Amino acid sequence: MIQPSFQLSKVAVCLSLFSLFTSDILAEVDVNQTDPLIREQSESWFQQLDRNLPPYPQAGSVVAELDRRESLNRQRLGTARQDLAREDANQHKEHVAMLMRTAALQDFATTIDNQHYYKLSGDLRNLVRRAGYVFDPNKGRFRSYDFILKDKYRRGRPYQVLDEQGEYKPNYVKIKGSSYPSGHTSNGFGEAVLASIIFPERGKEIFARALQYGESRTVLGAHFPTDTIASRFSQYFYKAQLLNNDDIVSHLVQFAKGVREPFDAICQETQAILRNCLDTLDSPLASQYELENHNIGYYGQIFPNRAAQVVLPENLPDTAGALLRLRFPYLNDNARRQILAADAYPSHSLASLGDFSNTGNNWGLINLPASYDGPSYFYEDFATLAEPEYHLDLGDFSRYDRWTKAIQGEGRLIMNHMGTVDLMGHNRFAGIVINQGIVRLAGEHRLAGESRISENGRLVIAETTPALGQLSGNGTVIFEPRDAFSILTLDNLSGQLSFVVNSDLANQKSDKIVVKGEDSGDFGLIVADSGNEPQAENGKVTLVETQTGTARFRLKDREYVDAGAFRYRLHKEGNDWVLSNRKDEQMVAPTKPNEIERVRGDVSEPKGDDQPSELPIVSANNPPKDHTMDSDNLANQLTEVSVVSGISPDNPSKANVVNAEGVMTPPTEALMKSDISTDNSPKDNKIGLSNFTHQPIETANSSISSVNMPPTVPQLPQITGGLKELAASTNSHISLRQAQLLHLEQSLSGIHQRLGELKQGGRSNVWVRNLNSRNRLGEMQVASDSRTSGFRQDYHALQVGADTAFNDTFRLGAFVGTAHSEIDFKGDYGSGKVNSQTAGLYGMFQFDNGVYIDQITKYERLTSQGQATEKRRYHSYTLSSEVGKVHTLGQGWTVTPQLQLAWSSLSAKANEDRLSALYARVGVRLAKILDLNGWTLQPYAEVSGMTTKNRHSQVRVNQYAFDIAATRGRIESVLGINALAGNHRLGVEAKTTRGKHFDQPLAVQVNYRYSW
Repeated sequence: MIQPSFQLSKVAVCLSLFSLFTSDILAEVDVNQTDPLIREQSESWFQQLDRNLPPYPQAGSVVAELDRRESLNRQRLGTARQDLAREDANQHKEHVAMLMRTAALQDFATTIDNQHYYKLSGDLRNLVRRAGYVFDPNKGRFRSYDFILKDKYRRGRPYQVLDEQGEYKPNYVKIKGSSYPSGHTSNGFGEAVLASIIFPERGKEIFARALQYGESRTVLGAHFPTDTIASRFSQYFYKAQLLNNDDIVSHLVQFAKGVREPFDAICQETQAILRNCLDTLDSPLASQYELENHNIGYYGQIFPNRAAQVVLPENLPDTAGALLRLRFPYLNDNARRQILAADAYPSHSLASLGDFSNTGNNWGLINLPASYDGPSYFYEDFATLAEPEYHLDLGDFSRYDRWTKAIQGEGRLIMNHMGTVDLMGHNRFAGIVINQGIVRLAGEHRLAGESRISENGRLVIAETTPALGQLSGNGTVIFEPRDAFSILTLDNLSGQLSFVVNSDLANQKSDKIVVKGEDSGDFGLIVADSGNEPQAENGKVTLVETQTGTARFRLKDREYVDAGAFRYRLHKEGNDWVLSNRKDEQMVAPTKPNEIERVRGDVSEPKGDDQPSELPIVSANNPPKDHTMDSDNLANQLTEVSVVSGISPDNPSKANVVNAEGVMTPPTEALMKSDISTDNSPKDNKIGLSNFTHQPIETANSSISSVNMPPTVPQLPQITGGLKELAASTNSHISLRQAQLLHLEQSLSGIHQRLGELKQGGRSNVWVRNLNSRNRLGEMQVASDSRTSGFRQDYHALQVGADTAFNDTFRLGAFVGTAHSEIDFKGDYGSGKVNSQTAGLYGMFQFDNGVYIDQITKYERLTSQGQATEKRRYHSYTLSSEVGKVHTLGQGWTVTPQLQLAWSSLSAKANEDRLSALYARVGVRLAKILDLNGWTLQPYAEVSGMTTKNRHSQVRVNQYAFDIAATRGRIESVLGINALAGNHRLGVEAKTTRGKHFDQPLAVQVNYRYSW
């Protein structure tokens, strides 16, 4: 058999893994490996095409008349279109490649010129062309399919068979030409097939340009419309055969990766993958054809006497789904065929060249540009692949894809793969089943059927008023932070789902779940608040509205929400679930206090006698007529509110950190009222944003016997003016300021305590001091109705100093140091830390009569941070004076009364006052000097009383101000020993402190000094 005349150059491309789920690795692939795979199939492919492509329209037929009329219409188009048609007449290979490359890339990557692109894609181009090369027995050589078919049909061209008036000439069928199919159009669509394999992200615009390129042949009068449709028919057929063969498509994709590499490198200069760069390009031609209802594909011609038939997936050719294999590598073939069927051209249009009942005749009905945007109709359940064809996924579509069309139909979306599908249209299909992965609702959804979310599934709400039918499962529903809050309306709710919602308690608004029918199961809530401070006392917000109150809700992983300065807890109010901020308000929850539960767990259904007998049960099959929701009215009532982003179900605490850019202030709106009722009369029964139906309940002060319910049913107490719980960020902010002061106090011990009282004349010293302590600060009153949590502080410090004696009386020295505090806030308030670096000067006067005066001046730079607060840096200055007198009692005993005064000043940051504190200590020290085998020992004991008073200083959170409370009085007890041998002195000291608010169970200090 004679081989094709064109030569295929050899290019080696190293293949990557076929997918994440296979260990098969292709060895080096070159054209000579791929070409035989195509050559083995090309003959049978041509025979299929020859059987399925109908002949050109018969003389006297309706199709022939439409062909003639539309040919004349296209030739009458304006000058600009004529000029473009003449440009498109250029059949030079590089020119046609440039046209499709421009459609794909527009002005992107102009540094790679057209000649370079043509060379880069040369091997892949030859392989695509190879599919349509077969042996022509009439010519005795290999030829392109379109030339073989031209010789078969010998149709005359319009300028050959039409007279000057545009009518068919008599016996025009006897005039032989080469019109059917169009060779120009075949070349254009062939180059479009190549470009769409390399850049599947741009297939819509590429094939729109191919349609325009084919139309240009009719504008010049060189071809009839059906000639160009036959060429499109043929190229779609060949593309489908190439991509339907697993071995061939895998090889083609590897060559496509090689072509994409230099373009990807250019895109990465802007820190993006190639798809991101291509997604920024517009599609002007495809958009124009969409506005024209895609009539370019059939030249706007409908058969007047032929009834339209609905194009179903089964009406398309068997291999048609492969046309979208590279665009949707995460869909199965059935789903891809559903996309093509929904977008197909009318079955009674000029695009239908043959018998519609013969599926092989229907390649011309495929509207490929439109199908690149995703589905528009679910004929049945529309499923993604559990294991997408990652080795074919050039555009990373399996990880993320966006469907922009309005989707109708009776089927459900079945999400089976670990990726994200973004639904942007106004959709009205049956429902969503998410076995794994993420589905994002970002258009307008009214899904009446059953939806289910499995444990590994996520449903993201990114629109205002989505409505679903039955929702069940044990996955997660995430309300995406938006400028307006969302209301998810459900007909029925069951299962063990988790909901991540956003709130703005400042305006008593939040995302909301409204169940119109039956509700049952156990559900977790994660709440991300805006951080704005509620303006009303006893503020509350309703998160869930139900009709029966059977379902149980709890805050997942923690039993509170930090909003603004305070902490809010979830409780049940009638059939609804609300957040409120009073510490003494009891929470009705299905879990024990402080118990963290998983979203998925064993949940027992409530027994019938555990519910109030008068609570009505609303049937899902017969809901009250006045419980319908007007979505337009709801949308109009929403207020635009900024909320904190970055919430994830795995790390909900991040959502409560106040944004560094400042507090957000949304527009004001009438606050939602949802007070606890002691009235037995039902409230207004209309569903809206501000009023919801509540069943009558009794307060804690009411007589339980007067309520017709079992005594085991939890009762809600009357809200009283109890303490408000502080939010984690507020508690952390206040407590860290208290911890900073304690951090500064730790290093205030006098020079005598650093150097010891063993006087050595006029010698100079170098010394090192290490201090480790544990402090406990109790709850502190910081406002009339608020206390901090208290904390434990572990302090570690190291100081190094040196001094010299100028005479027997005066000594002067300097020191540097570093210190670190680890702070553990009590309860669920997290932790923090304080680090510091210190430099200071000290002087000591010591007189012969035993009187001494110590003076310390130090500067300390602090860095402070909590889990719920940002890192902040401070400067502090401290002055300390200690006065004492050493009384010698005889036999080595001494007693030393002491008085110490210190003042510290600490800088402030945003929403803080500068902090200063006065520290006072009065004590007595008893010591004895012992001489032992060349050592001098001095054991000692000390008792001191001390107090701290802060200048009035506050921390402000939104409109609230909180005091920095002082630790006040406490008693300190010390035991220690100094040892002196030659030039060396070692001291060890242990102390403990007790006070009303402050305790120091143990502090250990070790000093070493070298004198000369």
